[in-house]
Amino acid sequence: MLAPEPNGVAGDISRELGISKITASLLAQRLPEPSVEAAKTFLRPSLADLHSPWKLKEIDKAAERLARAVREKEPIVIHGDYDTDGVTASAVLIKIFEALGNPAEHFLPCRMEDGYGISDAFVKRMIERGRGVVVTVDCGVCEHEHVASLQQAGIDVIVTDHHEQGEPDLPLAYAVIDPKRKDSEYPFRELVGAGVAFKLAWAVCEKYMGTPKVGDRLQTALISLLPYVAIGTIADVAPLIDENRILVSFGIKAMRTPLPGLKALMDVARQDADNLTARDISFMLAPRLNAAGRMGEADLALRLLIEEDPEKAAKLATELDRKNVERQALCREMVDLARKKVEAEHDLERDAAIVVADESWHEGVIGIVAGRLSDEFNKPALVIALSGDGTGKGSGRSIDGLNLYDAMNRSRERFISFGGHEQAAGFRIAADQIDGLRRELCENCRNQIREKSIEPQMYIDGMLDLSSVTGSLVNEVEMLAPFGEGNPTPRFLAKEVQVAGTPKLLGSSGKHFSYNASQNGVAYRAVVFNNTDWLKQMDAGQLRWDVVFNLDLNKYFSNPRIELKIKDMHPSEA
Repeated sequence: MLAPEPNGVAGDISRELGISKITASLLAQRLPEPSVEAAKTFLRPSLADLHSPWKLKEIDKAAERLARAVREKEPIVIHGDYDTDGVTASAVLIKIFEALGNPAEHFLPCRMEDGYGISDAFVKRMIERGRGVVVTVDCGVCEHEHVASLQQAGIDVIVTDHHEQGEPDLPLAYAVIDPKRKDSEYPFRELVGAGVAFKLAWAVCEKYMGTPKVGDRLQTALISLLPYVAIGTIADVAPLIDENRILVSFGIKAMRTPLPGLKALMDVARQDADNLTARDISFMLAPRLNAAGRMGEADLALRLLIEEDPEKAAKLATELDRKNVERQALCREMVDLARKKVEAEHDLERDAAIVVADESWHEGVIGIVAGRLSDEFNKPALVIALSGDGTGKGSGRSIDGLNLYDAMNRSRERFISFGGHEQAAGFRIAADQIDGLRRELCENCRNQIREKSIEPQMYIDGMLDLSSVTGSLVNEVEMLAPFGEGNPTPRFLAKEVQVAGTPKLLGSSGKHFSYNASQNGVAYRAVVFNNTDWLKQMDAGQLRWDVVFNLDLNKYFSNPRIELKIKDMHPSEA
């Protein structure tokens, strides 16, 4: 789908900001209400534009309670989650209480033993201790029973979360901080757990100091936490707009002088802090942190993030990298087996959804496998790890435009429990219900596709002749970063592009290739990943193409050069 031409404001943006009309058009498309002032704010994010934490419901009450706990040296326990957002959110609060002089304890649940959220075992342990404050991060807004048990035992619970409230009432906590609570008046709903934790850290510092001016030491401490917020925001695929754009922009900048744990993480991932991008965080850093939780050791990732000793941090990072290698191997094995099951158990022409299960599968990576199957077959996919007790734990991923939660909700009696949203879901199910679920889910998804006329579409920002591609344009486009959800890397369409010379295979897999893309006497190297069908057509004589591409400056050469990263290709019409 080609984006419509923006109105005349793009010309105003181009003139006032001194940028090309191409970049101004891209910018106008990304602004909810395009204007010159909005464009300036977008291109020049400022910490001064962050919303005040005091706009969050009950944060004043929470900050006062925690400031008192710091002053009186009460025990503070941070209860996090095992995914990257939960781990980074935990690190934010652990570090700020350390800076305030009352180090907090922490607890992360084990994905396989405790499951998501607050466990019975954690509640029992806290009640046995009998005093202190529990702060949840990235969880808690739906934990009514467990929160009530802790409060009744005299342990104050402060919930920080970013998930939908769900139930009509909030849990009876000392305070509940969530931009998505039903009575929220906070200007931006899309903070992740790490973002909400940062807002609480900010508020506690102001409350503790008794003034908005928290002093150089605490201000430095807060800014040093922004990399955690950036990683959590990107890992949770939150839209990189409004506050998230500011937090991620400054978080990436702060990673140039990282805390020891983050430096060790970047070292094992071979990432250059001076050239780090949101994509690097998404594909190189976040998966390593996530691997610990997927393999049942989320505490390893958290210990790395909060470690101050460089030598200890390096050892933890090496161990985390090893866990990630194990996770990758496990994923490859499971994806191969799942693909065979899909082909054996499904009629791919008829079935509108995929449901596969196996007793050998590791529940820590079923979400990744579901996502891979959904992408490969362009269908919603549920992947279930069966256990020996006749039940299974499953994870689902959907395709654009198809509401997986709604499709599953129509068969909710099949589940022991389930929850999620439009694009992803988690559930437990009895093994004898899986065949029935497969039939019903296929029917439910088929009906949605029929009603909504769902077809896969690729959004294209605009037409671009190769003669307009220059180093200056590439640099201007990079000004729109960080790219991610809500602010995707710009895609361009060029027509009648010729294949010049002989295409070359890349890497050892045989799945990638490059070629010289030429148009009206201008040529650039084009790179294609995971698709050799187009190469076969080129070898057969198809040399004129309409191509969809991202612009990229390849810095791995001694002289950085502009390349086209191909996203789609179709033979040009004769």
